Amino acid sequence: HAAWIQDQEPQCHDHLQLRHELRRELGSASVPDRLISFLVLEAGTRVVASDGVDVGAVQRVLHVAEKDIFDGIVIKTNQGERFVDAHEVDQIFATRVALLIDSATARALPEPDGGAPVFGPNTGLGRIGRLLGGGPWKRHR
Repeated sequence: HAAWIQDQEPQCHDHLQLRHELRRELGSASVPDRLISFLVLEAGTRVVASDGVDVGAVQRVLHVAEKDIFDGIVIKTNQGERFVDAHEVDQIFATRVALLIDSATARALPEPDGGAPVFGPNTGLGRIGRLLGGGPWKRHR
């Protein structure tokens, strides 16, 4: 899973502008549903399984910002939060996310685990600590 979870507000001004334009266009009934980037996917967007069943709504997008990689989404379902891996997402539209998995498989999705552990230098470790078995890295989460 992604080490970094990006909440629904993108950091880039261009993404905010795109969201504003998308909202304005969606206000018109004549605009068809269109594909969008995961970067502008909003919380609350419905999630639809391959068999056409609504399985939940987007809660947050998982994004590895350093590599600009979409890692998946966390959705809110009747059973609680569930993690949908990027390879299980077919297409992202302005009004829905289409999955490659059916609703039975979606009900069995795992809960999000919070991402990979993050390690940093163990700066508080002195010579005595190293002699007693302490290592140079400390787990932060």
